[in-house]
Amino acid sequence: MNETIEATERLTLSRERLRGALQPRASALAAGVGNASRSGFLSSWLNQLAAIPGAGLMVNAAKGWWSQHPWRLAFTVVAEGARAVLQPIAQVHPYRLVGVAAVFGVLIGWTRPWRWVAKPAVLAGLLPQIISRLRAGAASGPTAL
Repeated sequence: MNETIEATERLTLSRERLRGALQPRASALAAGVGNASRSGFLSSWLNQLAAIPGAGLMVNAAKGWWSQHPWRLAFTVVAEGARAVLQPIAQVHPYRLVGVAAVFGVLIGWTRPWRWVAKPAVLAGLLPQIISRLRAGAASGPTAL
């Protein structure tokens, strides 16, 4: 009987810990990703920007758009994961992290991976048209130039 009571108490305590650990994230996800992961600098900057006449409307529109965006949850997960991985590295070796980021940026600029996506997409869109024209030309027979 004692073991059952201890198990239920441990389960209750574990649930409370999980609820407490997830509570700030759950409320942040409900309010939008920016509120949880936004640093103090970015938050104050957005507040100052919203104070400008006319800009507040744009800031609120952008916040509303982002809160409904389908990639918001994926961005939140990736940002939290990156923060969990990179924050300890940045605390121990900040200059190395900046150096690696600079090398990575140079490699992205040099290799231009966005062009890799465009060429196959263009070929995938044009290839059926080219094949259909070749078939149509082959079916009609040779033509004189």
